Amino acid sequence: AGEAAQALDRAADVASDPALAAEAATEVAAERGLVFSRLEAALSSDGRHHRLESLAVELPQGRVRAALALDGVAPFVLAGEAGFDGIVETHAVAVQATLADSLLEPRLRAEATLGAARAEIEARVDSFAADPLRRLRLQAGGIDPAAFAAGAPSGEFAIDAELAAPASGEGLLAGPIRVTNARPAAVDAGGIPLEALSAQLDWKRAELALDALELRLAGGGSIAGRVAWRPPGVPEVGEGGTQPASAATDGEAGTAADSSAPAATA
Repeated sequence: AGEAAQALDRAADVASDPALAAEAATEVAAERGLVFSRLEAALSSDGRHHRLESLAVELPQGRVRAALALDGVAPFVLAGEAGFDGIVETHAVAVQATLADSLLEPRLRAEATLGAARAEIEARVDSFAADPLRRLRLQAGGIDPAAFAAGAPSGEFAIDAELAAPASGEGLLAGPIRVTNARPAAVDAGGIPLEALSAQLDWKRAELALDALELRLAGGGSIAGRVAWRPPGVPEVGEGGTQPASAATDGEAGTAADSSAPAATA
């Protein structure tokens, strides 16, 4: 009854006060989608050169800014930049991105920080290809799972990946990936006993695989093998078009451990 009375009082206040009505509408909108309190933009064009001179948006989490210039004649040269500074779930966030080259084959570079974590990304795209992502480079560090999820184990992870679309056209992206942990610790100590992981990523439409997988564990243990995941409904196809008996079930990961690897220890 008390909650109902408070709700009625709140409704009466909103009905009589435009400021409270706007605040209530903002709260509802925030629960359902994007909310911004201020939007500024300036555009110009001479018929060929089109420019978004500036764009600024104030969000509850922070401020977004962007600018873009596009040549209207092939190959549609473009240049742009965007950024965000704010707070997301108590973490300070800063993102700076640039867009260059052309609309047909743009290059994207981005740097971001989220609390102590940081990342640099570079991507090359063939905009109108069936598989547009042609190259992806990722370098990230300072990643502690415990900083982002209550109860998660702690560590200090870095990721380095250099991926490209295979020249053969058989696959989406492939290349080396490496993960290191500067603070390995036993699970019962609230940590993750992984020191390093390296593999050759092979991303196809029907399968995502980590080939030549090697995991180095704290205490001198190691694991080697292969891990593969296939989307539900996509069976593994072997020679002659048959499904091997060892294939993983739909939506599950298949693993193959190297029996010559030393026993893992934590």
